[in-house]
Formats: sequence, structure tokens, C-alpha cells
Amino acid sequence: LKTFEQAAFAVLREHGGVLPYKEIARRAMDAGILDAEGSTPESTMGARLHTNAGTKGSPFEHAGGGTFRLRPGATASMAGGGGGRRVLRLGESGEYRLISELVRRGYMIIPGDIDSPAHVTAAKGDKIFNILVYMMRKSGRGGWKEAFRESMFDIDRPDDLYDVFVIYGTAGADFVIMPPDEAGEYVSTEWTDDSDGYETVSIRSVDGRYTMNGHDVTKYLNNWKVLS
Repeated sequence: LKTFEQAAFAVLREHGGVLPYKEIARRAMDAGILDAEGSTPESTMGARLHTNAGTKGSPFEHAGGGTFRLRPGATASMAGGGGGRRVLRLGESGEYRLISELVRRGYMIIPGDIDSPAHVTAAKGDKIFNILVYMMRKSGRGGWKEAFRESMFDIDRPDDLYDVFVIYGTAGADFVIMPPDEAGEYVSTEWTDDSDGYETVSIRSVDGRYTMNGHDVTKYLNNWKVLS
């Protein structure tokens, strides 16, 4: 059995063109090659491919509307995590802090990718939440910054991805919890150009209000109702 990325590579290589992520998952399962954890393999495939395609050296690229294809010259080893991808230690993307809080609140957890951002699947009752976790670095008093690929928030990503930004204050970790398609509206209008295709997201706290790239996101701070 293969990981989601390895299975997607095999399916796309055999197909030779563009496929929606749901079709990639179905073909992989039909072929019996996908080690599909959890009850939402199609959504997990979409989240994994979206995250992977946004990393340097990925064999995958977005083809629009939730579809993917292989990059020219892509190799099987690249789908296994090589090809110059940014390698993180487990927990570096803040997923441990989020997972601990989700478990405390009664969610079942399926850890996913530990790239940046990390991917976590959470389940509660009959609902499944695919979450991208972004660890923000402290930057001065009342500020946090980090660089991510702009494609993490573009319109071509799967439409069921939640975004959680982990920030650390004097009382520990806080979470900016955003529903699908919301984060892109806040981070895309005032990108700060970084390097190598990355862009900077900035969160600031002033007088109890929180902003993301200049937009008020206070309503999302520790708003666990988003994941309900």
C-alpha cells in the first residue's frame, strides 16, 4: 500500500493528464494501492495534494478547479517526500498544540502531513474536518509572522479545508480558526513578497483586537464554533 502522495503519483502517471482529486482517490482505492486512513479519503487526498503542490520540488501542480497533474520531469522519489521539500520536525507546524486542544474538546484525530502547513483530520460525531495548521513565529511585541506559499490560499484548493493559525501569547497558545475559503480573503490583499515563491502572513494584536495582514480577524480567535 502507498501513501496518498505515492498513490496519487501512480494514478496520475498512468493517466497521463489532469484529474480531480476525488477521482484520483477513487482510482487509487479501486486499484487497491491507497493506504487510506479515516473515513474521508477523497477529502484527505485533496488536502494532501494541495499542501504538497505548494512546496518546492513537489511532483504535483494545480491545474485549476481542484484538479492536479504531474509536473514535467516528476519522479516517484519526489512523491515520497524528497525533491527539495522543506523538512520539518514533528510538531514544528504547531499541530501538536492544536491536536491537544481538539482531543480535550472531544475530537478524534488523524494526523496527516507534517509539512508546512501541517494537515490534520479531526472528527466529531458525524462531521469530519480537514485542517491546515500554520505555526506563526513571534515577531516583536504583539506580532507574529511566517512565510507560506501563496498557493496555500488560492481558489484552486479543495473547498472543505479549514485554516488554523497557531500563535503564542503570555497565556500559552491561541488559535485563529477560519472556515473554508475565508483565509484567502484576509491574506491575499496585502502580501509581503518573500523569496522563492513564499509570501508573508502577519498577525498583530492591538488593544485586544487581532488583525491578519491588516484585516480584523478577532471573531476567529479561539472560535471553536467554526469546527462544529
